[in-house]
Amino acid sequence: MLVPSSKYDIKCPYSMNPSAVTRHDTANDASAMSEISYMIGNSLEVSYHVAVDDYRAVQGLPFNRNGWHAGDGSKATGGNRTSIGVETCYSKSGGDRYVKACDNALTVIAKICHDEGIPVTRVFYHKHWSGKNCPHRLIAQGVTEEEYRTLVQNRYNEMYGGGNVVNTSKPSTSASGLKHKVGETVSFKGLATSSTASSHTTNIAVKKGKITRIVSGAKYPYLINGGTGWVNDSLITSGSSSSTSSSSTSYYKKYTGNSTSLDTILKDIGVPSTYYGNWEKRKPLAKANGISSYSGTASQNEKLKSLAKTGKLKKVGSSSSNSSGSSSYYKKYTGSSNSLDAIFKAIGVPSSYYGSWEKRKPVAKVNGISNYTGTASQNEKLKSLAKSGKLKKA
Repeated sequence: MLVPSSKYDIKCPYSMNPSAVTRHDTANDASAMSEISYMIGNSLEVSYHVAVDDYRAVQGLPFNRNGWHAGDGSKATGGNRTSIGVETCYSKSGGDRYVKACDNALTVIAKICHDEGIPVTRVFYHKHWSGKNCPHRLIAQGVTEEEYRTLVQNRYNEMYGGGNVVNTSKPSTSASGLKHKVGETVSFKGLATSSTASSHTTNIAVKKGKITRIVSGAKYPYLINGGTGWVNDSLITSGSSSSTSSSSTSYYKKYTGNSTSLDTILKDIGVPSTYYGNWEKRKPLAKANGISSYSGTASQNEKLKSLAKTGKLKKVGSSSSNSSGSSSYYKKYTGSSNSLDAIFKAIGVPSSYYGSWEKRKPVAKVNGISNYTGTASQNEKLKSLAKSGKLKKA
């Protein structure tokens, strides 16, 4: 139940790449729907992303926009500008409804960590950011922030089969002392499961990929293909920086002004005039940036603005937005296994896209399978595409 874009200036004026989750108690006895309805309906600079009660969760803000919930102003590194705010209902009186809401909040926060790539170590109490006694009831019960993170991790393990959430805090494209950069295609002899893993394995099916993130100071600083695994300089056997320059030229420059006019923003960052002036002209640009059926709606235009402001607006016809290139497909499966997960693993599909049918949904969607539910016929289609080398990358 998202706030309308017309109220973004009040409720969520900044674009955000979330790197944390903030746990709150509402200090009220209202339902999640009532909390979100009230937040959206008023004109106060108070806002949060999700409210959770004893039987459902309601989202009020997009996760790529900030909220005013952490009490630490608008500084770029603060809780308001970096974290997803989760309000737990019925904390005023407590009781059974609050207990159930707390249990549901663990599920919601674990899901957010999983879906947004936020490590459990980045789950904080409101008190962490501004000193406020919140979540007041958890604090009164003596549940420390560290103990709460353990509860979240346990719930994450129940939901996703264990393991730590990958640390995807915003990395640099290069780092001092490291030999390779984001966008570089490298060959490697081993992979680790996270940037902070204690060890790596050399028993790997995928031995080549593109560096998509760098976490400076980590034991395994380079993330491969957005999720295949992590490597360091000692594991990399060869690399080519030629892809780095082509990657950087696939995006328009970052918009740093304060205009809210989409055409002004596009002009400022160097978009050719053939791609702006009316919504029909913007259609190729929208398509290149993953916005299908573009019709110039407020939400679609906000996405374009957000991409421009983060320097991630792809150029029309760029290699990164061109789905017809051979690099847009996983390698052809030549083995004999009938297990879809085994096939995916062998051809280099990131583990975040298999293990259950829910995880496979993004791959299915990219490959033209709408309403994917993991049926036998749907899975056979995925296998057939993999065996013919025509399985598109998610």
